[in-house]
Amino acid sequence: MVIEQTRGKEKGRGWHVESVNDGRAYARSDGQVREFNKSHANSFDVCEKRELELAIGDDILMRSASKRDGVTNGERLRVAGWDEYNNPVSADGRIIWHRNLCHAYAATVRRVQGDSATRVIVGFDRHSVKTATRDAAYVAGSRGREFCEVQVESISELSQIQNRCGDRKAVME
Repeated sequence: MVIEQTRGKEKGRGWHVESVNDGRAYARSDGQVREFNKSHANSFDVCEKRELELAIGDDILMRSASKRDGVTNGERLRVAGWDEYNNPVSADGRIIWHRNLCHAYAATVRRVQGDSATRVIVGFDRHSVKTATRDAAYVAGSRGREFCEVQVESISELSQIQNRCGDRKAVME
């Protein structure tokens, strides 16, 4: 397991859990060992460590911010190479030490509003198509500059989106 600090001067720092005894976790980072207990629970997240295979040209999404690494939550970076310690280097030359990241292949409609891509694939499953609005469908479909493919389980339910406006009702309505 990995403990990531979410508050304080060491925000974004990762600690690798070595042992857990009597409700206390002992973790190591950069040669230091630190004890975490339930009084620290508001200042860290616990994650499972896993390998993420990356290649040059892959887009990655930062899942949290780190002042030390100069990344913001939700920032997308493209892998351009590797440094001498096998850390990815972004296209703008930053070394990516931060470890709370994932591939940036999929996103919600709200997340991509204002973005654009060469190719997009929009998916509506049988649950999401029942609550989707024409505004959300427009945003999703208009992100692609050259190609947009729509995957849907039921074409008849997709046709009902045009009747659903995304405008919120006021309290008085």
